[in-house]
Amino acid sequence: MNCSTTRCTTPAAAPRTGRGEGAPPGAQYHTAVPFAALPHDIAADPRLRPTDLRVLAALLYYARQEPSCYPSDAALAARVHRHPGTVRRCLKRLEVLGYIRREFVLATPANPTGRLISLTF
Repeated sequence: MNCSTTRCTTPAAAPRTGRGEGAPPGAQYHTAVPFAALPHDIAADPRLRPTDLRVLAALLYYARQEPSCYPSDAALAARVHRHPGTVRRCLKRLEVLGYIRREFVLATPANPTGRLISLTF
């Protein structure tokens, strides 16, 4: 819309095409950005707090396609923007509810935490 106070003769924004600039005509929709799918029943579980869901999403990020991962509490805290103590409480709650299983393993250069977190869903 043209505003009389600015004396502009063209609209402020270009019209939307509906497909975006990056998708050529006839191309299949896909994304180059990786994502993690959180099952709906987990996302809707009233026992889980929002930070629990963020920690679970961070675990999915670290696990990628594997059933387990071994991030440190500090790495998880940085990923979800919370204190490591909050992350520890979330991990405990997720374990009690059966969404994850934590086990201590021998620390190696690949897994310096000495902990393996298995996703059980």
